[in-house]
Amino acid sequence: IRSSVSSLDASLRNVESVLVELEKSQALIQTRIDSCKEVAERLQMSIKKHRRLLHPIRRLSTEILVQIFAFVVEERLWKPAQDAIHPIHHHVDHGITPLANIALTCRQWSAIVLNTPHLWSNVSIDL
Repeated sequence: IRSSVSSLDASLRNVESVLVELEKSQALIQTRIDSCKEVAERLQMSIKKHRRLLHPIRRLSTEILVQIFAFVVEERLWKPAQDAIHPIHHHVDHGITPLANIALTCRQWSAIVLNTPHLWSNVSIDL
């Protein structure tokens, strides 16, 4: 009986030591998984950043953007006349002009808007 008990005791210690090694391996693997996840997240952020940089709107020249912005300003100037002709359409003014919204879009657009005086040559004031 003593030999069976000591044999079982040795087997138990052996199984426990294998279990400890497996837990260490599991911890190491989990650390590697976490590290891989962090790298994957950084790569995803980098991909998103590069996609934004490659967006077609960024390829438009300053001159074309100025033309587009001028159309927005012109449409804004004609809006009160359109509302007088077609009073069904209710316009809610939130206090910020479309040109200011454009300037708040990004640094490039802000610089274009602020450095293009003819965009600011007509100012509409509601009384």
